[in-house]
Amino acid sequence: MRNSNDYYEIDFDEMDESQGEECGEYVEDLKSLAKHYIEIFFRDKKFYCGGRIPKHMLNDNKYVGYMLNLDVCNGMDMIYAAIGSDVVIEDFIEEDEEEDDDEISETNSSQIPDDVKRVLSLFDMCSKAGIPKQFAVGITIMYLELCDGCFIPE
Repeated sequence: MRNSNDYYEIDFDEMDESQGEECGEYVEDLKSLAKHYIEIFFRDKKFYCGGRIPKHMLNDNKYVGYMLNLDVCNGMDMIYAAIGSDVVIEDFIEEDEEEDDDEISETNSSQIPDDVKRVLSLFDMCSKAGIPKQFAVGITIMYLELCDGCFIPE
């Protein structure tokens, strides 16, 4: 699992001065975009211990890093660990490959574990709030920590 503090390393020494400036501006634009979507999503959300979530917490570099560095492939283990689930993503992939598409029925949807339904409902909240899917995992992790009070393993 990739650590949320892992970033793609860019060798600025090998860039000419204009490339370094452009890259720095691009990174700052991405951070601003992430903060914009954080503000939109958490506008009406409450802190797990009550009250509004302080803006300085929402703009913390850790959360902006989640937004920019985590996607569905590398963030789902963090999400399921936070909600205390023993779901193993690979188990679903293997089961899905074994199932025939024609045999999927409504009874299968009732077999979906509650923790998976919870994560899907959070993704749905992101979608309804207009959060791009690239940021949905980061927003979900933030929500679990700030609104539900879950511990997020690093």
